[in-house]
Amino acid sequence: MEDYSDLRALAEGEKGLKGDIAALNEPITDKLKTTLTGNARKQARRGYDRARTSAGVHQEDMSERGPAQCGSGAGRRIFA
Repeated sequence: MEDYSDLRALAEGEKGLKGDIAALNEPITDKLKTTLTGNARKQARRGYDRARTSAGVHQEDMSERGPAQCGSGAGRRIFA
């Protein structure tokens, strides 16, 4: 009969290693989710700030152009 003690030890070591990997899986996944969520929030905030600034610039531009266009010759022809 052959000696299977080495094979059993190897199988137990493999089982232990799989258990260690499984135990590390959850904390690594949680950390990855936290990091990605934080990065996504920062990126969304930057996009929101850019859009708000752009809207403010366009609103200011329209505020300056509106009265000027109403006072132009084309504006008077429409109402005259």
